Parts: sequence; C-alpha cells; structure tokens
Amino acid sequence: MENQISIFDKVADPIVAIERMGTWLAMSGMFGCTKPEQGMVIAMHCMTMRISPVELMRTYHIIEGKLSMKSDAMLAGFQTAGGTVKWIQYDDKASIADFTFQGTTNQISFTLEDAKKAGLYPGKPDKNGNPSNWSKRPDAMLRARLISKAVRMIAPTVNAGIYTPEEVAEFDAKPVIETASVKARLAAPIVNPQAPAPEPVIERKKAESFQAACEKYLIDNNALETSIKFLRAKKVLKPEQVIADLAEKHAVKILEEGPVFLAKLGDFTKAGGK
Repeated sequence: MENQISIFDKVADPIVAIERMGTWLAMSGMFGCTKPEQGMVIAMHCMTMRISPVELMRTYHIIEGKLSMKSDAMLAGFQTAGGTVKWIQYDDKASIADFTFQGTTNQISFTLEDAKKAGLYPGKPDKNGNPSNWSKRPDAMLRARLISKAVRMIAPTVNAGIYTPEEVAEFDAKPVIETASVKARLAAPIVNPQAPAPEPVIERKKAESFQAACEKYLIDNNALETSIKFLRAKKVLKPEQVIADLAEKHAVKILEEGPVFLAKLGDFTKAGGK
C-alpha cells in the first residue's frame, strides 16, 4: 500500500496520468475495456481510491459501466473495519448470520421467501436462454444479498453507494418506472444541509430504482447514516432496514423534497436524534 501511495503522490498531472492509464487499460482489454474513454473512467476510480488496476479488479466488477463490489470484498471490508460474522444457516433456503460491529450483534437474514417477494427468484433466463443465477445457485445469491444488506445496514461506509454484481444485474433487469411527479429530477447536486440549496434536479435513469437514486442523493450529501437513523425514528424504516428497503412512495418523497428533507435531518441532529 505504501508503494501505491508513493506512486500516486508522484503524479504531477493527474489528467495526463488518467489518459495514459486509460489508454493502456483499453489496449490490454482489462475489465472488458475496448475504448480509451472506458479505461479513463476506471483509471479515475484507481486514482480516487489510490489503488492499482489489479487491486481494483480483485475487489470490483465493472458491469454495463457500473462499478460493483464483490460480496466477498464487502465482507472482507467489514471484517477489516473490526466486524465479525458467525454463520447460522447458509443453504438454498436461507442465509442467516450474526453480524457483530462496535460491540453490537445483529442476527440478519435473507431467505428464499424474501427473494420471491422481491421478484428475484427464480429469475429470468439471460438473452441466450441460460437459466438465471438465482435458479442455478440460490445459496450463493442469498449469501451475496445477505452480506450486502447487513454491511450496508451496520457499516455503510464499507459499501456506501456500491452494490454487488448480483444486485446490479437485478437493477438492469427491472423495467423503467415512470412517475410524472419526479420525472426529470434524479441526480441532485451536492447540498450543504446547513445552508439554503436549490431544489434537486432529477432525471430518471433507465433501470434505476427510486430507492437507489434516493440512496445516491443522500450519499452525495453526506446524509446517509443520519437519514437511516431519522427514518427509523419516524417508523418509516424498521430497525433492521436501510434505504434500499424504503417503500417507493417514501423514496420519491425524499427526492421531491430534496433540501427540505436535508433541513429536517439538520433539525433531527440538533435535537440529539429525537
């Protein structure tokens, strides 16, 4: 890691370095890159996270241009941050484990019934007619979903804003939902909750859920953890739930309110989280 840091510290012109690295990545075909522009995006991720392309490849997948973190990498990050996991059940019916972090233990589960209710199981065949991963390896898919859910709930800094490859594939499979009241208003600018801010401009992205867009908005405004606490206090979320579990109407409302919601968080924090 020290060598990587010293290499990045010696970069005189980051833009030139990104362009060169992007060209090399495209020429190598790494991450499936075929164009320098694709390589430059990956190079920017490497520069931002101060890791080499090889380390990025160990930890992340690039799916349809989206950066996704392998569930094993999420679990490793959780354990590196001091978390521990005790597996209770891991089969094709359910994935259950005790997750301990900062002295608190939570037993969290993701079952086949949960997957059915979410419309994930049994899944649709791919474009070549091959069975879905949910049909072939439900045990592995349940485990991946459990890890993502648990880490995002207990230690969100490990995977904030990053989903597993399995989740990204599910996003891509979902139809676009058009809601007139929020059309052309997703991708809000970064806002300081302590200062007046313009109303967020939302543009609906293909195959992106309102919950995912809501989470991105909160992350961009450094308000994810406070929002989860606030929504749990207001009984909008259950104690074990996170932004991904929000009902669509609540996610839409947060996106519509934008700065107004952030102001509520400021008042919530000043009141000591009550």
